[in-house]
Parts: sequence; C-alpha cells; structure tokens
Amino acid sequence: MAGRIALAVVGSVAAVALTAAPATARIGPEVAVIDSSAVAASVGIVSRVPATSDGGLNWTTTAITLDKAVAKAAGGTGGSLAETFFESSSKDYRNPSLIGAQYPPTATIPTEARGGSPPGTPGGIAATHVVATEQPSASASAQGGRGGDGSPVVVQGGSSSSHGELRPDGAVVTRAVSTATGVSIGGGAVTFSSGTTEAVTTVPPAGPPTTALTVTIAGLLVGGVPARLSDQGLGVSDQVPVGAAQLAAFNAAMSQLATRGITVVAAPTVREVGAGQARAEGGGMVVRYRVADQIGGDEEFVLAEARSSSTLQRAAPASPLPLPLPGLASASPPSGTGPAAGSPLAPPAASGEGAGAAGPSAPAAGNAAAAASAPAFSGDGNGAGPTPAAAPLAAAAPLTGAAPLTAAAPAPARPALNLLGREDDRAERRLRTGYGVILLLAFAGTAIHLAAQRARTT
Repeated sequence: MAGRIALAVVGSVAAVALTAAPATARIGPEVAVIDSSAVAASVGIVSRVPATSDGGLNWTTTAITLDKAVAKAAGGTGGSLAETFFESSSKDYRNPSLIGAQYPPTATIPTEARGGSPPGTPGGIAATHVVATEQPSASASAQGGRGGDGSPVVVQGGSSSSHGELRPDGAVVTRAVSTATGVSIGGGAVTFSSGTTEAVTTVPPAGPPTTALTVTIAGLLVGGVPARLSDQGLGVSDQVPVGAAQLAAFNAAMSQLATRGITVVAAPTVREVGAGQARAEGGGMVVRYRVADQIGGDEEFVLAEARSSSTLQRAAPASPLPLPLPGLASASPPSGTGPAAGSPLAPPAASGEGAGAAGPSAPAAGNAAAAASAPAFSGDGNGAGPTPAAAPLAAAAPLTGAAPLTAAAPAPARPALNLLGREDDRAERRLRTGYGVILLLAFAGTAIHLAAQRARTT
C-alpha cells in the first residue's frame, strides 16, 4: 500500500511539472524560410577604413535561421569585417569584450557566455551576456560606458539588447533596443541627457506582419539652448522662447561644429512590411566627421541605433499526384465483354432451364453450332405438336467428341504501351533500335581497340 501511495505522489508531481513547463516552438516542415536579425548599439559606428563595416559601442546582435541561432555582444567592435581585417593583420590581435553563443553549439562557441572588461577601460564595457536556445531563440545584452579619449562623440553610459525567437504560436518576433546617456558631441557643442530607440518586427504564421519603431531624445541642447532635430539638421526649439543671447550661443555652437567638420542630423527611419517579412530601423541621431582627407576617410556614428527584421515563409502545399496515363486508366476489359469462349478463363455454361437467360455471354458460339446440328423441335410420337425443349438442352449440354469447336475469334491483343502511353509500338521499336545501334557501336569500338593493341604488341 505504501508503495502504491508513493507511486501516485510521484506521478502527480511529474504531471504538475509537465503542465507547468513552458511550451517551446519547433521549426516544423511547414516552414520554408525563417530569418530573424537584430542589431543594437549605444553608439553605432560605420567605419569605412579599410572598408565599410558596421560595429559600435555596447553592441549586440542576434540572428535566427533554419540552421542555427546566434547571439553576439561586445563592449566595442568595428564590426565583423573590421574584426576579420585586424585578426588577419596581426596574430596578436584579440578583442576581449567580444563574445558569442550559438545553438547548436560547436567546440569553440557555447550556447551561453558572459564577458566584458573592467569599467573605465577605453572602449570597454562592464558586462555582456549572450545565450542561444533550441526553441529557437537568441538573446544578447551589453551595458557600460565610455570615457573621453579625444573622440568627437563621448557617451557616459548606455546599454543595448537584441532578441529573436520563434514563438510557440509560430510567429517570428525580433526586438532591438538601445540607449545612450550623457552624450556630448564636438566638445560640448551639442549635448543630450538620453536617447532611446526600440524597433520590433513580428511576422505571424497567418495575418499581416507588423512593425513598431519608437525614438526618443531627451534634453537636447545646442550651446546650452533647447534645440530640435530633423533630417535637415539642428534648429532652435520652437517650444520655448529664445532671446538674443541664446540665439548667439546657438550660432556659436553651430560654428564650432562646422569648424571641426562635424554634421548632426536626425537618423533616417525605416518601417517596411511585405509578404511574410517586416523591417524597422532607426536611431537618435547621425554624427559624421572627417578623420582623413581621402576617399573613405570619414566616420559616421549613429547614437542609440536599433535595427530589426523578421521573415517567415510557409512551404508551398504538395502538388497533387499526376493523373494516370490514358492507356492505363483501366486494366480490366470493357464492360459487357468477357473471356472468349473456349478459353481457360471462360466460365462453365449454366445448366437447367436458367441457361436460356444466361445473358449476352451464353450460349457460346461453339455450343450454338452443335445445337444447330440437332432437330430444333421434338415430338411426343403420338402426332402431338413439337415442343421447344431440345434447343435449350442442346445449348446447356457440354460438348464432347473429336469435332473441333468453332469458337468465335478472340479479340486482338492490345499492343504494348510505349513511353508516352499511346497504343502503338512505334516509339518502343525506335527505342529498341537505338539500343541495338549503341550496342553495335560499342562492340565495334571494342574490336578496333583490341586489334590496335595486338598490332602494337606484334
């Protein structure tokens, strides 16, 4: 009894645990394409030396495909292209703040990792975390800050996160969020307290894709004067009155930016949806400045950058099986016909009076000929009229003796089907002739080769 109670308790606990376990998604055979991509950075850096490469500070990225889920994070990186260039240029190069996770894992890339560098390290970061799961899902986060190191753009703190997943309901959801705080541009000519960008894209298995993009900049000042930002650049805010002194300070700050070759404009925004795909991109502002007087010698920063894209394509339904070829529609003989009389497959003739009603297949032609040699009518010997009994009996009686049966000629055999399903054998004969020619050519070539070998040896 005690054992049964223990088993019951264990079973109840297991049932509760299974019920409470979260449902996970799996990529089923109905999914043809899945693609989730997210990139976020407190300061997105577009480097063009030696070539264009997207990186940044407090940088995170995630990606999900049919094959794997990947997550990366770094305190500071020039992007994949720049990292490859530096690694190939110097065997001693290593970016300690760059970490990655992947599912399925490899010998060098685990499913989860943590890293970073001590606070205060130039270009470094306080903490990074990446994880990839079988769901599939991928998440990456980074947070930290950067001190002044002579760059025109200084960010005191910030964070970013990237995430992508296939939800249990079959929807692909991608989210990128970035924040930059305590920003100073051009030696304090432009400042703002914080900027945040969030980009979310969702593609459900049924229904239209959706996008959401939110950009917020708080406390924007130019020369200490409240300012507004547009795709045309900076301007005096129209929300508060500005006096002559404030206008002069604003113009002086703009001149300072121009002297250093710095331009500040609003970051372009993108919100696109299509068949099974969605994309959203944005940022707080774009800062450009020149570092060298040559092609590609400028740098571009995107403060509070976030990019998100999701794609989900369903597999096309299976095509129906092809209809049978015309000659293969029916393997049985046409309705109303049967095996020829006298063949082994012919059923025996019915006996008794029911033979007269046997249908179109009785009597057979041979029986009919035998019946014709017998009197059609027989009398009773007393002058009574003839009675129609001999004909059906003769038709029903089996035939014996040496006289051959005059059975009806069997129907001509159906010719073999050719490759196209037509009831003629022209294509089949051509195919056989072609094979014969090929065999003859092969035989002739072999004979010539052997003769040549013998001539060489002799």
